[in-house]
Formats: sequence, structure tokens, C-alpha cells
Amino acid sequence: MPRTTPESLARPMLGGPMGSHLASATARTRAWSAGAMMGLLGLSSLLGVLLQAPCLHRGWELPFASYRMCASPLANVMMGTSFPSAPGRASGDIVGFAPVTAWVVELGRLLGTGDHRQDTAFLMVFVMLFNVLAFAAAGIALMLLARDRSWLPVAFLSPVVIFSVGQSLDPVGVALALWALVLLRRDTPGGYSPLAAGMLLALAAFINPLAAVVLLAAVVVGLSEGRGRELVVVGGAWAIIAGILLVADGRLFGRLQYWWQNAIDRGSIASLLSFEPGLNSAVVVLVSVLVWVLSTLTVVIVLMVMAADGRRLSLPAVATVLIGLSLVLMPAAPTVNALWLVPFAVPAVHHLGVQIAWGLSEAGLAMAVSLSDVTALEASNGLAPMWLAAFTLLRVFAIAAVIFCAVERLTEEPAAGGARALADEPAAEGAGESAEARAPRNDSIPQNP
Repeated sequence: MPRTTPESLARPMLGGPMGSHLASATARTRAWSAGAMMGLLGLSSLLGVLLQAPCLHRGWELPFASYRMCASPLANVMMGTSFPSAPGRASGDIVGFAPVTAWVVELGRLLGTGDHRQDTAFLMVFVMLFNVLAFAAAGIALMLLARDRSWLPVAFLSPVVIFSVGQSLDPVGVALALWALVLLRRDTPGGYSPLAAGMLLALAAFINPLAAVVLLAAVVVGLSEGRGRELVVVGGAWAIIAGILLVADGRLFGRLQYWWQNAIDRGSIASLLSFEPGLNSAVVVLVSVLVWVLSTLTVVIVLMVMAADGRRLSLPAVATVLIGLSLVLMPAAPTVNALWLVPFAVPAVHHLGVQIAWGLSEAGLAMAVSLSDVTALEASNGLAPMWLAAFTLLRVFAIAAVIFCAVERLTEEPAAGGARALADEPAAEGAGESAEARAPRNDSIPQNP
């Protein structure tokens, strides 16, 4: 029996679930709104570039870079340095476990002049240029995926975007993952291609393994919609490209071993536990990973049971829950990892207060991490560990609130009387029912019928 809410009671006065009595936007209006939203995303990207400006001028040496909030693990690699050793802080050697990032750094060294400062500036400009272009591509993909664009400015103005421009290649990975989801739609302007989608997701996974969580969410939602054949193609393409990249890199076990030794990093619950000297860091990593795996499997099983009960799953909500659990439970949860949550949490969580609280918590954590690095180098300056723990807990609570709001929207409601129509005509399923009757509601990333 459908749940009665104030929203459902007010729908007849608001034009119905899909706004059937509202006027459609003209092509000029759509173009203007798209341009305005891309302008907001461009503003966030510009602020991210300006955040790196002090280091571009004076270099990325610590603690200066930490004072100016422009410290970057990529710059550390080029200069042969690392973040200061402290409880719950990884060294920041991102090339040790991110193959694509390692290849880009090697390319920067080959094209460099041998001067550490000039080569570092060249690589950082190169990375920031690619990341800004990736944000533009991700913004276009997100507008293609989301039918209701009214909440997209929340994603485009997120502090996570600003603090991620000069940190890693994660913006490129997010853009690849979003375009993979675009290619899984039959009404894609550039063409429907599960094969290309699997290839893009595999490449994104070699930038950040969270792309595999996006793939898992797409598989769960696809199975609930009876798209098994397409998922086989996606999985096959993903496995082939991943195998080729593994052979080309040749350091799989070495990278896994390196990650295990440096798994705990700022922003996670494990980083807080590492302040306790009596706890073994290897045990903390093992427990964190086991809890994350068990939690993810439990969520997947529950989702499949819901799908077997005839409920339509929402891809943004499913991805938000799975990625959110990764941020809360995994040993490391830096701000760049939160970038993977932004494009899914905004369509799935329509609570402005929760979105603002989460964005502010991410900004606070990013600044607290930089200032805590200063404390490790200069004990009289920087930020006390107590404040870092407070900002970390606030961020964990904010992500937990995002997950809770997404859980409420795990299932999609049929559009414009679709629920009653499908209930009255059970034989129509699989026999050519209209796409309009089975369309998801406005606030979701649409999936194929």
C-alpha cells in the first residue's frame, strides 16, 4: 500500500508527479539554464585553481603549502617529499596505489627540465587543466542524466569541487564514471553503448577504486530492471580493460601491499582510532575493511530483495548509500573521495539543510587536515588534534545524515498514475508498455525501462 505523505496529497494541485499540467521549458530556456549552471561549476573550478595560486608562486614546500591550503600529494611526489608523520596520517604517496596517477607523474617527469620546482609547477598546471576540463565534462553528463536540474547547482557549488582541483585525478575518474552511466541510456545523444560504458568504468577504477562501487550500484539497479544481458557486456568490457591495464602496470600486488601499509588516512573513523597508541594499525585496517565488506554485502542483499518484491530502485540513492558507507567505514576518507559522492547525493537527497551541513563539514575537514600537518611540523602552530577529531566526527555525522536521507528514496515511484496502471495491467510488463508509464520521478537519474 503506497505511503501517504504531504507531497503525495499536494500533487494534484502541483500538476502531478511529472508536472503534467505545467508548461514545458523552451529550448532557449533550457540552454540558458544549462549555461548558467555550467557557469556556477566554472566558478567553483576557478576558486579551486586560485586556491593553488600561492603554491604556484612560491612552491609546495611544507609547512607553507599547508598554511595556504594548497598542499598536494602530487606535488609531494614530484619534490620527493611526503606529508609529516602523525597518527592517522598517510604519507600521501598517491602514485603508490593509483596506477593512472603514477603514469601521469612519470609523463610529467619525462617532459620536465630536471628542476624540481619547475617540473612540479608544470605537472600541477597540467593536472589542474585536466581536472577543470573533467569537471566540465562531468557537469554536462550530470545534466544529461538528471531530468530535474533544479538541485544541480548544489553539486556545482560544493566545497568538495573547490578543494579537489589540485589534489589528484579524481575529477577525471568521476567524469568517466558519469559518462559511462550516460552511455547506458538508450536515449543518449551520442549513442547507447554498454561496451564503451564498461571500458570507461574500468579506466576510472584505475584512478580511484570507488569507481568499482559505482559499477556495483549500476549492476544492482540494472538487475532489478531485468537488464542482465547489457550488464554482461558491461562486466566483460570492464574485466578486459582492467586485465590489460593490470598487465601494463605489472605492480598489482605491490600496490595492494603499499596501500595496506598506508591505508589509514584523515577523515575516517580509523584515523581517530589510530590516536590510541595501544591499537595496532594493521588490526584497525583489517577490521575496517571487513566491516565495510560485510555492510556492503548486506545492503546489496537487501536491495535485491526489494527488487524481487517488484520495487524500482533509484540509481542515485543506491550509489549514495554504497559510496557513503565506503567513506564512513573505509580506513581512509580524504576529501577527494567525497567527490565521488557529490553527483549521486545531490539528486538523491533533496534536503538543503543536509546538503549545506555536509558541504561545510567537508570544507572544515579539508582545512583541519592542512592545519594539522602544520602542527606535526611546528608544534606551536597549526591545529590541535582535538579539533581535527571534532571536524572528522562532524563530517562522519554529515555523511551519515546523507545516507539516511538516501535510504528513504531507495525506491522510485512510477510517474503520473503509473503505479495504479501497472497494478491494473500486470500482463503489460515486458509486452511493450509505454516508457512514459514506467519513467522514474523527476529527482532521479533515469534508467532504461
